[in-house]
Amino acid sequence: MVELSLITDLIYIHIDTDVLNPGEMPGHATPEPNGFSSEQLAECLKVMCAYPSVACLGVASMPTVDDPDGVTIRAFHKIIEGAIKGIQSRSLL
Repeated sequence: MVELSLITDLIYIHIDTDVLNPGEMPGHATPEPNGFSSEQLAECLKVMCAYPSVACLGVASMPTVDDPDGVTIRAFHKIIEGAIKGIQSRSLL
């Protein structure tokens, strides 16, 4: 992130949710068998979003089919919270 921040003005982070493990994306058509947990992805986003040059975060592909317990939306909340924590820590850098 340091090197990327030096060579560009703004950084756009795009997350496609099929990087998460199938247990957190039960309705996803293309799950990653050994994917990240939402906690791991949230921690990555916390670190990345701490950089002031990160200007935008896109999260794509939110399946809601076959998820009566709301596991998917809870995973989304975790990753967005990680990004928010990173932004909140910017004054600490």
